[in-house]
Amino acid sequence: MNDIFTEYDVFDITIHSYKYQHCGTSIYGECHMKPAIIRPNGDFIPSELSRLELGKVDVSGGWHDAGDYGKYIPTAAVTVYQLLLLADLFPVFAAENPVLLEEAAFELSWMLKMQDDDGGVYHKVNTYDFCDMVMPDMDTEPQLLYEKSSSAAAYFAAATAYACRFNSNAFPARERIYDSAIRAGNYLKKILPPDYEVLPSVDRTGPYIPAGVDTICIWAFAELYRLTGDRQWYDLCVSINSMHMPVISGPLGWENMSAAAVWALYQEDGTAYYREQILAEAERICRCSADDDFGCALQENEYLWGSNKFAAAYGLLLILAAEICDDTVCRKLYYSTASKQLKYILGNNALGKCFITGFGNNPVCNPHHRIVQASKTVIPGLLVGGPNNSAEDGCYPAGLGKLGYADLPEAYSCNEYAVDYNAPLVFLSGGLAALKKGGQIWS
Repeated sequence: MNDIFTEYDVFDITIHSYKYQHCGTSIYGECHMKPAIIRPNGDFIPSELSRLELGKVDVSGGWHDAGDYGKYIPTAAVTVYQLLLLADLFPVFAAENPVLLEEAAFELSWMLKMQDDDGGVYHKVNTYDFCDMVMPDMDTEPQLLYEKSSSAAAYFAAATAYACRFNSNAFPARERIYDSAIRAGNYLKKILPPDYEVLPSVDRTGPYIPAGVDTICIWAFAELYRLTGDRQWYDLCVSINSMHMPVISGPLGWENMSAAAVWALYQEDGTAYYREQILAEAERICRCSADDDFGCALQENEYLWGSNKFAAAYGLLLILAAEICDDTVCRKLYYSTASKQLKYILGNNALGKCFITGFGNNPVCNPHHRIVQASKTVIPGLLVGGPNNSAEDGCYPAGLGKLGYADLPEAYSCNEYAVDYNAPLVFLSGGLAALKKGGQIWS
């Protein structure tokens, strides 16, 4: 860590940044408070929406997802989960920092509005196309509520099932959360293979559709199994994976939640297989970190859209592994390697760039973020996507690997913030802060 900044400083600025993503609050004036229009089937002309007889649903509240004003179940669910995971592992730290559960509860309350009466969950709410770089109260195009999807039901079921573990005055009633989780799980059961790839429309805003919904369904059923102890949910986990026990197949993120599923199953059963999965992945991450000049665990093919999120997610898994490891030497290695992922984000990287706005030395100054650009005020504590070899925005040459980055508002593929980018960073910095306060020392 930089001598000036502590792990707690990073946690504090990143967790408090979520309040600037609140939709419909007095910070920005009233915005997006009208009921959203259920998106009509097929193609349509946005200007003619007002003429159509369409249903409307109140889905106000929640966080704006990223540099735009959309709200998406996939990123909402994985973010709520990671904030709660930190509170679950370090309850004293969470009690000392109530904003952690307060922010999770704020988003959870919005998520519950996105569930339909049949247990299905609407995928996202947004305008037909992204608005200009204006403040949220100037985004006046109709809000559309997009179709229910299998992945949205799975994300929702998993996050709400996990949320039932917490007793907080900030949360909605536990009975309501529990009922919502079970109904989403039952909805998901009805559309299992071969029909479970139920996809929403995209139009011109973020899709957040995973390449395969398998790991999301496995995570959902794992959390429902942990919640209820009902073996039917475990059997569904295994059946989705072709009768094999679930495996960790990538860094934790909305794209792939296999690590969260394995963690949930280990916490429920304590099975050696799941413990070995977690520790083996931790060992792999440490080897990758040792091979990098800056200690970053990302491999060359992982410098893509959202690479910083994956670096932080590797740190998250290392902390989980350390929590279940009996070997003192290995625990110290996991903690120190996790710390290196944080150092990488803070500036120990090939660019010498701190990828958090308003923080550290050489921080991000021009993120792709509508509120920042419209207000000309940098919101502190936003983690941007980071080096992206593909350079989809065209603001810098493709093929630069770990150097593929531009601190420009137009550079959305590397310089946009998202709520789910901050989530593993909040966990990583908060977890390390809690461990240090508890007397854990690593070099």
